[in-house]
Amino acid sequence: MDEKINLRELFQILRRRFVLIIVTTFLIFSTTACAVFFFLGPYYEYPKQILVGQLEGDNSNTNVQLISSFIDIVKNPTVLEKVKKDLQLKDSINDLAAQISIENRQNSQIVTIVVKDKDPKLVKQKANKLAQNSIAEMEKFIGDKNIQMLDKGDIGEPRLNLTTPIVSLLMSIIIGLFLGIGLAIFREQFDDSIKKQNDIEDLLGMPILGSIKL
Repeated sequence: MDEKINLRELFQILRRRFVLIIVTTFLIFSTTACAVFFFLGPYYEYPKQILVGQLEGDNSNTNVQLISSFIDIVKNPTVLEKVKKDLQLKDSINDLAAQISIENRQNSQIVTIVVKDKDPKLVKQKANKLAQNSIAEMEKFIGDKNIQMLDKGDIGEPRLNLTTPIVSLLMSIIIGLFLGIGLAIFREQFDDSIKKQNDIEDLLGMPILGSIKL
């Protein structure tokens, strides 16, 4: 059988193997949906903004050092252990660190600590405690009040983040379709059963002179 497949033959293969493609896509999508629901899932984000350094005076180098040091302090095991103890969390230190992201735009003295969690109430508690303990730990070393929280208390509500689950599900559909098409072509190429007159001619290497309808 000729190994080359033209566009018309490809559409014929897709039509014949339509069920295989749909089933493959559904299985990939279902597996991904279960993984997203149980492991990733939708989660909430809550930010806390910290002003690091003095706004007045020519102390840019000092501010840069303070900002870098503070960013390192946020995920320090000592700080995370205090947060875990204060809130009586079951999360490990590594798990807690994975829930934290730190943002700092260039030439800005504002450091934003973003905490994510599936519980909208707990995510606020984690963010507040993390900010408070990070500031307290940093002040042990600098000895003054060059660091302060801009949004004290429970200001605003956590933001529900659905980006990761939605992207994962969309990717699973695309992967499922391509995998299904690949399996359909693979099965077609290795399927030696005779389905049409051309298959007989290709197999025997000679033309068919006639046929009888039964």
